[in-house]
Amino acid sequence: MVLYANKIVSIFRFLLSFEKVTINFALMCCGGNRNQADAALFLQVVDKHLNILTKQHLETKFVKMNAEKTPFLTEKLKIFMLPTLALVKKGKVVDYVVSALHQKVV
Repeated sequence: MVLYANKIVSIFRFLLSFEKVTINFALMCCGGNRNQADAALFLQVVDKHLNILTKQHLETKFVKMNAEKTPFLTEKLKIFMLPTLALVKKGKVVDYVVSALHQKVV
């Protein structure tokens, strides 16, 4: 199960309450042009694989964040391209997985 979080206070509490967290920073809505449709399809593929990983890694919590609705956290974690996965361990970001397929500078 992928959890959706939008409020900054609940985000920090969530991050601090688990040893391992993976945050998927993405844009949640895509309009009607070709590039946005391609991005939406790409995000569906990423979501599919993250859902598989959630079942295999029960020790890790997976969170999907709308980067536009969480600008403070996006800036604080230095997210500059979407989608980006931030890998958090014990409340600190230890690595990022940055998409090079669909570049959207935040």
